[in-house]
Amino acid sequence: MKADGAARSTRNMKAALEGCLLALLADREDYGYELVKRLRRMGIDTVNEGSVYTLLRSFEGHGLLSSRLVQSRGGPARRHYALTPEGEHQLRRWSTEFLHFAHAVEAIVALSGLPLARSDSYRLSSSRPELPREKSRLD
Repeated sequence: MKADGAARSTRNMKAALEGCLLALLADREDYGYELVKRLRRMGIDTVNEGSVYTLLRSFEGHGLLSSRLVQSRGGPARRHYALTPEGEHQLRRWSTEFLHFAHAVEAIVALSGLPLARSDSYRLSSSRPELPREKSRLD
């Protein structure tokens, strides 16, 4: 049962990571390692760099992202990724489904009477704390 739970947790994290990457790229074009740093700054600190690069290549292969090489200062060119219209559509679908699911889970956990384990008392159903972000192309 433990192995099955770990596999389910990994699948859930991967699904969340997929949507988070699309959302970060809706904010602005970026390259892989910078996306990893942005995820970590926003609290997703267990993300594996290899997983991010694998997802980015997969998304590009499925037409959700486009990419271009950008010369960096003092180093090799970096592959920058940007959402395509299909990627924007996928992000909207993921966002709707994920938030619906998250609200349902929160309601179910609330039935237990146990406090939700959150470091900042953040609740999906209450006002959300402001996160640092630039205006998105989707706004």
